[in-house]
Amino acid sequence: SSDLLNELDLLINRSPYDAQAYYHRGMVYRNLKDYQLALNDFSRSIILRPQHSPTYYQRGLIYSQLKEYRRAIKDFSMAISLQGDDFQSYLARAICYLLLEEYEQAILNFNTSIRLNSQLAGKAGAYSGRGQAYAARQQWELALADFQHALSYKPDDVITLNRLGAEI
Repeated sequence: SSDLLNELDLLINRSPYDAQAYYHRGMVYRNLKDYQLALNDFSRSIILRPQHSPTYYQRGLIYSQLKEYRRAIKDFSMAISLQGDDFQSYLARAICYLLLEEYEQAILNFNTSIRLNSQLAGKAGAYSGRGQAYAARQQWELALADFQHALSYKPDDVITLNRLGAEI
């Protein structure tokens, strides 16, 4: 990744208004867990190309990692406004709402993510997350159904098995 980083640095030096170069360098920094540099590059990319929804999504993921959930929600919402059928942005926003203990919003976003792509959302943990939100609202039957559904995607998921055991 250092060779790729060097190439991207050269490209940005030659073409400082290349939004795609900043986006790709931000991805490299994200993968290296250098979140501040990733944020800087994603933000620069957004300034240069404000209609690119994946950049908002990626920056939202960084804010989530940094536990800046309100900022993450704002970026996921922007990604959704630019590309309304993006189940990943709904799922990521749902997780932020879940972590903020805003369960109604979490459930609505999990529902939309599942409606848009039930298979991929299921594999990414949407049913387990929604089950947590239902359990927090003491909606036990819905929580139980979601935990069981989550296990159909990941039968050996110890966390979901523990949650399921706690609900029985």
